[in-house]
Amino acid sequence: MPDIAVTVRDRNAAVNGSPVIVCGNSSYVLRFDFDREWNLFPEKNAVFQFCRNGSAECMTVPFRGDACPVPVLRGVCAVRVGVTAGTVRTASPAVIPCACCITDAPATPAPEPADCYQMLTEQLNRIIQPKQTRRCILCDAEGFVIRDRTGAVITVKG
Repeated sequence: MPDIAVTVRDRNAAVNGSPVIVCGNSSYVLRFDFDREWNLFPEKNAVFQFCRNGSAECMTVPFRGDACPVPVLRGVCAVRVGVTAGTVRTASPAVIPCACCITDAPATPAPEPADCYQMLTEQLNRIIQPKQTRRCILCDAEGFVIRDRTGAVITVKG
């Protein structure tokens, strides 16, 4: 996944471009471009705020430097991201839209057709069980089994 660029100037964060975070993924990274006042703080915290199922939630992710992994988000339409450092520094949040992933919505499996088990069994039987053919083992006049040079029993399809 490409990095998501966030510029922080005069304590205001803004997303560059128009990225969208697809929920359920863990490979997004925020790449911050801070102004000078943040140089005093090598250790920072990214604060992720979002609304899920009608309640506001918040996650804090500590990071060093200018890159921060985005936590896995689920069932979120947008996330607000701000940065804090030290005891006072803070920034207004940047808003990043999120797209729901296929595993976000709870779902029950669709009912199987009533005869699904029977259909599968019939298909497997056709694959696994070859057509039955009659085989005869060759015997000599005294009833002994006739074998080839390797000792294998000679059979004849009938």
